[in-house]
Amino acid sequence: PFGYFLTLFAVWAAINAFNMVDGIDGLLGGLSCVSFAAIGMILWFDGQTSLAIWCFAMIAAILPYIMLNLGILGRRYKVFMGDAGSTLIGFT
Repeated sequence: PFGYFLTLFAVWAAINAFNMVDGIDGLLGGLSCVSFAAIGMILWFDGQTSLAIWCFAMIAAILPYIMLNLGILGRRYKVFMGDAGSTLIGFT
């Protein structure tokens, strides 16, 4: 029974942590890409390729956000993921 509460607390803490780092340009995207890359590599080498591909697809979806947010494409855009985006990234 204690494990359920610990899991709920860990998920809640991850969601709120990603929500707090969304205010700094590129930090949410960078942290989530590193996290998804690490989890994807672990899953890939463990033989769970379908979940690993899902992690790499999330990286591919986050990369345009990072490029726009950091101004890699030339112009400086301010992109704020907001509560909905940071909650989704934190939950996954």
